[in-house]
Parts: sequence; C-alpha cells; structure tokens
Amino acid sequence: SGPAAGTRLTLLPSVRTTWGEWSDRYRNTRVLSLDTGFVRDYGEGVAIRPDTQSDGPLYPVPEVDDRLPPKSRVLGVVVGGVARAYPLDAIEAARIVHDEVGGTRVVLVSPGPGRGVTVYAAGGVTIDRIEGPPDDREAVDTDGLRWFVDEERLLNTRNSRVIPAVASQVLYWFAWSGAYPSTTVWE
Repeated sequence: SGPAAGTRLTLLPSVRTTWGEWSDRYRNTRVLSLDTGFVRDYGEGVAIRPDTQSDGPLYPVPEVDDRLPPKSRVLGVVVGGVARAYPLDAIEAARIVHDEVGGTRVVLVSPGPGRGVTVYAAGGVTIDRIEGPPDDREAVDTDGLRWFVDEERLLNTRNSRVIPAVASQVLYWFAWSGAYPSTTVWE
C-alpha cells in the first residue's frame, strides 16, 4: 500500500546456516547490540516461542492444505512460473537432491541437518558429493570436476564456469501452500 503499491519485490537466493559457519566465512560480520534501551527479552528463541509452541497458524488463514502438517518447514522454489515445495528436513538429510522444476534441472545442496539448503540451476551438471569444511566447501560432479560452493553460485575451479543459485525461501507449509495453492511437493 502507499507509494510502493503495485511494486513487486525480487526474490533473492538466501541461506540458513549456523552462526559458527557464517562467522568462519565472513570474519568481518558485525552484529547488532542487544543493548537497545528497551526492556525486552532478546534471549535465543524468545521472539518465536509462541509460534513454535502452536501446531497451527497463530492468525486466521483461509484454508490449510493437508498434504503436509501446517507447521512443516519447507523450502519453496518458483522456476518458470512453477512452484515446488521441498520438506526441509528431508532435503537437509539427503544433502544433495537433483530435481526438475518448471523445465529447469536444479540441484539442492545442504551441508547437513539443521544447516540449510541452497538451490542451483544445475543444467547438465550432476553433483555427486560435497567435500571440505563449511568455509571452503567444494561440490564434485560425476565427471570429477570440482565446484566452489557459496550462496550465490557454484564456481568450477578448472574452467570458471558458473552455475547460479536459484531464489528460494524457507517457511511454514501453510504459508507456502497458501501463497502457491498449485504447488507440487517433492517426495
């Protein structure tokens, strides 16, 4: 509403990670102070506690899609106008998932459970495994080529070929399916 009415925001690739991994990769990161001058509990998880302690949405929603539990965390992707939801726990456990969305081959890469997922437009590349520490990970494809892994792209270490990240977001199933009622769900 207001001056921005009708403006569409551009969805960008994002990453969910641990503070340790983030600070290892980005050593100059600055953190906001908890000394805000307001009386508020800024303890870990306090702000989201009411949300995480309920089974369903805390506010009214028109309809809840029953294909997944409402508060299941999903990674949502839209490619070529086609929406797809990936149960976050399953993708993080699998670590590498190849799929096709909207006619585009994608690869979803995770360092492991609770550590997030990044989606890349794989093209003809098939990632076989991930190697190395969190701040210096490499993906290895089925041809043995190595790719530097970061939030924005996979970068081939031999020929500098780039595989771009695909915009994605992590959210509750009820929110994703409400926004994209025709979404498919990866199984």
